[in-house]
Amino acid sequence: MKIEGKEWVVDHPLSQRWPLYTRGNVGEVFPDVVSPLTWSLIGQTFEDAWRAAWRRFGLVASGDFDGDRVLLGVTGGYCYLNMSYIRLLGVRTPGSTVKQVDKSLLGEANAPKYMEKPGDRNFLSSLRLLGRNERIIRTRRVREIAEMRKYSADWVARYPGDDAHDAALIAYVEGYREAHAYLFERHVFVTFSATNAAGAVALLCALKVKDPGLTLDLLSGVEGVESAEPARLLWKLGRIAAASPALMRLFAAGVDEATWPKLQTLPDAEAFNSLFREFLQRYGYRGPNEWEFAAPSWRMKPHVPLRAIDRMRLSPVDEAPGADYPSQLLNAQQATRYARRKLWGAR
Repeated sequence: MKIEGKEWVVDHPLSQRWPLYTRGNVGEVFPDVVSPLTWSLIGQTFEDAWRAAWRRFGLVASGDFDGDRVLLGVTGGYCYLNMSYIRLLGVRTPGSTVKQVDKSLLGEANAPKYMEKPGDRNFLSSLRLLGRNERIIRTRRVREIAEMRKYSADWVARYPGDDAHDAALIAYVEGYREAHAYLFERHVFVTFSATNAAGAVALLCALKVKDPGLTLDLLSGVEGVESAEPARLLWKLGRIAAASPALMRLFAAGVDEATWPKLQTLPDAEAFNSLFREFLQRYGYRGPNEWEFAAPSWRMKPHVPLRAIDRMRLSPVDEAPGADYPSQLLNAQQATRYARRKLWGAR
């Protein structure tokens, strides 16, 4: 993006050593131009936290980085992910390949062919990654998840309130750098731990079990997925609406910015309103383009989740989120027993 012949105000130089950048994956969380507010506040924090996560993971070698911004870059106003460096997971992780990494991040995109450069391979990094993968596979419960949930809840609880003085609100926003650094470092660590563990399972299924398709069965039936919880609450609200003639009439008239105020004056909507307030309290920070500070959230635009409820109230009961969880869990248990028999003869 150019403005009167100049670059976007938070553009910065991209890496020369690691030149391949992509909108894949990152375009889902930053679909639009990044605002100066967002990038000036946490742009460097993204970079620093990501590097810290990968140092702990074992990927980073001495001399890898050639500038302050490598892993995430903004050019033309849009955020890009450095695919050149992420591909090192496929180079330095024993048993992995660049093709596998490309597929996990980019899907079936026709990415440029990987060309190895001096320094890409690093024996110490490979040893660390091998040890990390073994620890990940042996881990039954990831402690970071509970820690992140508690930290997030504590951070939200410190919010001074909409009516607080400007100084208190500004201090709270500026303090988010520290909170973001803590949470994003763990987010990256947990995400790529899961990715590498899934890759190791896929490798075992392909080479030892001789059944590559078994991987999806083994990884199904996962319960307690945080990102799925908003959909569960929205579905419950849709069922409440479907059971109330008054609510059905209100939704049938169309959902717009006046719908939530109308609901709050509707005598028959007490149960619905109580649960919807709980939804906004817990998940009101979410919304379209939710990583962008300038984007309106559900709390600011409650008619947006109300439109989702409007669609869900008309859906068949058997389409509830998680309705197939029992069958997925049984499938995963059967796949696990099968894989153990193939690997060790265990029953």
